[in-house]
Order: sequence, then C-alpha cells, then structure tokens
Amino acid sequence: PERYKAGHIPGAINIPQAELNSYDPRFARMTRIVFYHESISGLYADMATKKLMGDGIGNVYSFGGGWQAWERQKE
Repeated sequence: PERYKAGHIPGAINIPQAELNSYDPRFARMTRIVFYHESISGLYADMATKKLMGDGIGNVYSFGGGWQAWERQKE
C-alpha cells in the first residue's frame, strides 16, 4: 500500500500477493491484466502472472521495473 500511494500506473489497482485470487470478479471485466512490481526482475509480477495463467486466464502479462519504468517508456 505504501508503494502504491507513492506512485502507480494510471488505472492500476493494488492487490497484495496474499490476496491474489483468479476468481476475483474484477478480473472478469478486464480485457488485459498487467502485473508489475518495483523490482527490475519483476519476480512478484511474474509469479502473479503464472498463477492466473495456470488457472486458465489468458489475458495476463508481466511488467518488471514498476511504474517508474512505465513512465520512462512513455518518453
């Protein structure tokens, strides 16, 4: 929550890893799900992506580097 408050990709929602559930009704409405984490490796984003893909959700992507990397790519 602290990192999310410090800055995040527009439209992002904060879902703690422990609360990640592929049956979350918010995912059903999304055409694209992008997980990101502040680390360059994107380890937690990759884990979340693999979890949902393993549960049969196909529109899931991982983005390492966090919102700051996202902002740099827009430039």
